[in-house]
This record gives sequence, C-alpha cells and structure tokens, in this order.
Amino acid sequence: MNGYRINKFLFHLSQREEHQLLFLQGDANLFDDYDLEPEEREAILQCSVTRLHQEGVHPLLLMHLSLIHRMDIRELYRQGI
Repeated sequence: MNGYRINKFLFHLSQREEHQLLFLQGDANLFDDYDLEPEEREAILQCSVTRLHQEGVHPLLLMHLSLIHRMDIRELYRQGI
C-alpha cells in the first residue's frame, strides 16, 4: 500500500462534496486519477480504518472517511483491534 496516494485521494474526497456523492453511489471512476491498488481501494470502500492507519493514512482523513460512510470511527477502531 502507498500511504501518500491514499492520503491524497482521501483529502480530495473530503474537500469535494460532489466526489462524496459519487463515492457513496459506488462510482469506481473516482479512483482512476490516484493510481490506487485494488487492496487500497477495497480498504477505502470497506472503511478499514485500522488497516489504513497502519499504512500511514492521516487520522483526520480517516475521520472524514468514517463521516462520509456515516460510521463511528471509535467503533471502527474497536472492531479492528
């Protein structure tokens, strides 16, 4: 996994409401400009915060991802530990 590419994708996702809507609708084209590996995409789609954190993703970006998914980040961390 490449933490920089994931951070870049999640930062842009957190800043662009139209991307968030497309993301929630399952638009896989959002990943195309970020050269993400299939396992990186899957971790983002599954909101695997512990796995993403281990790969160097910034905690604030993980919080934004959990909010987009409408999930409690504390519970996600508990599940992943």
